[in-house]
Amino acid sequence: MNRMAESPLRVVVAEDSFLLRAGVVRVLEDAGFAVVGEARDAEELLEQVREHRPDVAVTDIRMPPTNTDEGVRAATLIRAEFPETGVLVLSQYVKESYALRLLGDSAAGVGYLLKQRVMEPASFVDAVRQVSRGGSALDPEVVAQMLERRAPGGPGRPAHSERAGRTRRHGGGTLQAGDRPGSGHQRGRSTAPHHQHLRQARPAARR
Repeated sequence: MNRMAESPLRVVVAEDSFLLRAGVVRVLEDAGFAVVGEARDAEELLEQVREHRPDVAVTDIRMPPTNTDEGVRAATLIRAEFPETGVLVLSQYVKESYALRLLGDSAAGVGYLLKQRVMEPASFVDAVRQVSRGGSALDPEVVAQMLERRAPGGPGRPAHSERAGRTRRHGGGTLQAGDRPGSGHQRGRSTAPHHQHLRQARPAARR
């Protein structure tokens, strides 16, 4: 079948900053996705998802009115109400507690990325596609922090550590369920609970 005849992936984008939201929308549209709704806060995001039933909802973690964890809570509600809709949460900082809340008992259809990945269009677009297929996409920096905390004799950094501007590179791109160093992304996999996901995932080699 001609792929050009396939319907484009439908996405709703939530971000309170107009410029950042416009940047995300631009990357998605350049990739051939259809952005069917935009939202400035979690309440509007839920309204847009209920109206458009998108394939993926992309949301910032922190949005009005409290600018704390609105995106995480909205993502949880979306997954419960619309299991067929994947959610990709963007964060300015590495925050392990948010990632664990998102993963819950299953990482299927869930992604957690640092916002800077939007500036790496190939990685960002691949993550959106992955969650749309019921897979998962975790930022390499998030995986690295989790693994370091669980390694024998590891540094044991606080779960609420926020490290802006010091993100390490792990070969570019995001880690997904079952990825191994040098294996590339393995798409279309359902995922196990987050502890099994972390046992299987490894940070890609640094460049």
